[in-house]
Amino acid sequence: MTSDTGSCQPSTWWKKALKGGIFLLILLDACQPMRKPPLEEVGPPRPTVIARDEFLKGKKAFQEGRWAEAVELLKRFLEQYPSTPWGEEALFMLGMGHFRLREYEDAVREFREFRSRFPRSPREWEVSFHLAKALLELGRRKEALEVAEGILPRAEEHPSQRLELLRLLAKGWREEAPLKALSFYYELWKAGQKEVRDEVLSLVDDLDADELREVAARWKGTFIGVYARLKLATLLLDEGKGDEAEALLREVEGMAKGLGFGELFESLWTRLLKPKERELKVGLLLPLSGRYAQAGREVMKGAFLAAGIFGDRHPSWRVRFFIADTSSTLKGAMRGYNRLKGEVQAIVGPLSPRGVKAVLDLRGEDDPCLFPLSSLEEGGGEGVWPLVIPVSTEVEELFLEARREGLKTFGLFYPRTPFGERVVRALQEAAWRWGGEVILYHPYREGEVDFGAFLSEMKEVGPVPDALMVAGTDYTLCLVASQLAYYDLQDVRLLGLRIVDPSKLLGLCRDYLGGAVITCPFWGDSSREEVRHFISAYREVYGEDPGYFAALGWDGVELLTLMGKKEGVEGLYLYGVTGLRAFSPDGTPIGSVFKLRIVHGHLEEIY
Repeated sequence: MTSDTGSCQPSTWWKKALKGGIFLLILLDACQPMRKPPLEEVGPPRPTVIARDEFLKGKKAFQEGRWAEAVELLKRFLEQYPSTPWGEEALFMLGMGHFRLREYEDAVREFREFRSRFPRSPREWEVSFHLAKALLELGRRKEALEVAEGILPRAEEHPSQRLELLRLLAKGWREEAPLKALSFYYELWKAGQKEVRDEVLSLVDDLDADELREVAARWKGTFIGVYARLKLATLLLDEGKGDEAEALLREVEGMAKGLGFGELFESLWTRLLKPKERELKVGLLLPLSGRYAQAGREVMKGAFLAAGIFGDRHPSWRVRFFIADTSSTLKGAMRGYNRLKGEVQAIVGPLSPRGVKAVLDLRGEDDPCLFPLSSLEEGGGEGVWPLVIPVSTEVEELFLEARREGLKTFGLFYPRTPFGERVVRALQEAAWRWGGEVILYHPYREGEVDFGAFLSEMKEVGPVPDALMVAGTDYTLCLVASQLAYYDLQDVRLLGLRIVDPSKLLGLCRDYLGGAVITCPFWGDSSREEVRHFISAYREVYGEDPGYFAALGWDGVELLTLMGKKEGVEGLYLYGVTGLRAFSPDGTPIGSVFKLRIVHGHLEEIY
């Protein structure tokens, strides 16, 4: 039987309908618009953002110097946000804010908390530095100094604050440990902080004697040590201990003026010499008029300089001079001596050998000690000490120099005077003592200028010595030198004795003096330290170079101030600018002679 639905079977239709429905659903879903994900809910800002903003507000107020506002903001920030990356910086600024506001108790509290919480912070040194300052402001000196000394070893890493730290320590220790305070002041002074000088001096003013001694030893050579010595000398003078005070003043004599203590030094020295027992009454028996007036005035200038009347010299005694003019005569010397001997303790002079002899004949047992300015043929007796080195010493030194050069035979030109006779005896004694032979003597008369006959005979007949010693003036030596050259005797070595002005000698006849050796009683170009000092002092005061007679005056007063009121010269050692060093028991001067060699027209000192 046939159905109305056609030829299809029922099961096939169902399947086709199912497939079509599924396809339609897929198509409908693909045509739907894309859905957006649901929006998240927006809540209040996160805590870290708020904390950072609060911190920056406080930091800005701090940087702009609004300290009170900064303190409030930073305090609130730290209370609300105790654990943030900005806590260290905030606590630092909070402490510094209190410090700027002079709220030192609050600053100390915050600085201590910082050191506790952040011990390795790069800001720890600066925090400790300000902690010390705050504690000092609060009067808690001991705590402040403990903190300051704890950070001192690392102060070099903070040059901008190191000096302030040193000043804090200096002021902090000033009352309890003044010497410790001085050590910090000295570091400041070395660093160029010269304004601390007044603080240092006022601190030294308050030290006792033992502390002053320690300061003088510890800072020797600095302005602190020099001032300490001056203050100690003041205390010693108060106690009547003049010798100890003088020793201290001597130590700083050359430094006090340069360090700004010249006026104090001078006042102390004046005070030292004020007692009458520190006064020496000295007579100057000199030719201030007549033939030898120039020499006499030079002696006086040297004496005045040595006594400290001019210049900045400081002898151990106050010298009061009594002056008598000999008028360059024997009668003047005798008259002057008689006038002076009752007024003074010592007399320097006379200058001429004849004047010395005349005065020696007048001397009595209680007469003052005498310092003649010429050598004596024999001892002058008790209380007489010549200032001139004996000619025998010069002859021996000259002779020995020639022997060191291998010279064996000697000739001698000498004046027919007592001086010439002493030279003869001295040369003979030197030859006997040291070997060598004196084979030729020629005494000459005063004013003799032509030695041709004698030199000609010496060349033709002989003997010709290896060396020829000439005793006399520079003019006589030049005459002999030129005439030796004329007779072709240049190989004979010239030895010049007691040439007062070597420079003048070169000006007269340097071309004839090659290889000559001379002695002189004083040489201003010597490298000896005592001579250099004397030359400098003389030039500064008088504006000229000193000569031999000025040197004699200097040595005379030097010796007297060294003696003081002793009755003799035993045991004294002098660095005299004329070479004078000491005296033998019989009163004979002992000294170091100036020896010069002439090389290529120039003078060379022989040591």
